[in-house]
Amino acid sequence: MMLREFANDTFVPLEFLKLKKEFNIEIAVETGTNKGHTTRWLAENFDSVYTIEKTTKSLNEAKIYCKEFNNINYFDGTSEHLLEGIVSELKDKRVIFFLDAHGEPFCPTNKELTHIKNMNVKPIICIHDFHVPGKDFAWGYNYKWENIESFVNDIYGDDNYEYYYNSEANGYNVGLVYIKPKNK
Repeated sequence: MMLREFANDTFVPLEFLKLKKEFNIEIAVETGTNKGHTTRWLAENFDSVYTIEKTTKSLNEAKIYCKEFNNINYFDGTSEHLLEGIVSELKDKRVIFFLDAHGEPFCPTNKELTHIKNMNVKPIICIHDFHVPGKDFAWGYNYKWENIESFVNDIYGDDNYEYYYNSEANGYNVGLVYIKPKNK
């Protein structure tokens, strides 16, 4: 089968598995299901997956593509409206977030980060389509560190987290930022 998850990037799944092991993560939350390629990979590698898609047609295609998995919770709508309820259900859990929702005319990431801040634990956050300084990776929606830093500080507290970018990319050659707490 042809690789399709994480925009065909073979490096991202390896980093997710590393973070899963390092932080003993069982739950993955994905915003931007699209047709379910990354959702399927998450379902194969995490105990439980929560995925949000604003386009009903794409969500239905994802459900068909992932039909053999019973550990996926599908949500039809926008992450800025639905993530708050998911976050409240997952308080005190070890979670990795894959933020890959796209919106017009605005991007929902800042609202997503505001909802994540309401968790009692500090999750792992990965943001797709992110600007990586010094790299020619694809990115969009003005996804730069200076535009999310205050939100990240609200989640973890000043100097209580580390962040890093992907140094390699293939497939669609997309930039990512990974954010994790300093203390497990």
